[in-house]
Amino acid sequence: SPMPITELGLRYGIRQHWDAGLSYTSSGFRFETKVQLVDRVGRAAPPPFDVSIGLQAMRQTFKIPLIPSVIKSVLDIKDFERTDLIVPLLCSRPLGNFGYVYGGPRVVYTFLQAEFLEKVTDAVGQRTTTAENMLGLGGSLGAALGYKYVFVALELNVVHFTFTPTLLGTEVDLSGTDYYPALGFVIAFHEPAK
Repeated sequence: SPMPITELGLRYGIRQHWDAGLSYTSSGFRFETKVQLVDRVGRAAPPPFDVSIGLQAMRQTFKIPLIPSVIKSVLDIKDFERTDLIVPLLCSRPLGNFGYVYGGPRVVYTFLQAEFLEKVTDAVGQRTTTAENMLGLGGSLGAALGYKYVFVALELNVVHFTFTPTLLGTEVDLSGTDYYPALGFVIAFHEPAK
């Protein structure tokens, strides 16, 4: 179900081909680092794309806005925490002073912790905590367009999760695909790559 999340982040170049960042969101925080494997800058015959690999750790705590009715009739979810470990492989191409385009696959491993009320009736139930894990495969595609130091970024992430938790002693298939678009502003404190 759609749920808007705001985010404020800062990235810093630690060395020439290595940067790291920290983001605070309305549901938690994210730490990420990225190493550039292929760089177009300074080459007589540059490759078509820069290539980098990253590692992200994201922690979120939130309420689930919409729960399927088959689950809602037997469970009342109280607290829900999610920790994601994400490994993205990104290809990017600079557009001179006007921004860049990027995209690539990603693997997501998620640790879920939830506290819920197993309903006997609407008024009576047993409080239970659970911990489950799920695996996601997907990718992202995005662009940042602007001039020199200020850009508007548009991004689409698509991840399919395989998730079959055991609820009330029964294995339930809750696998599905997440689509999450992002819109943001990027301020760069360096000259863009040509």
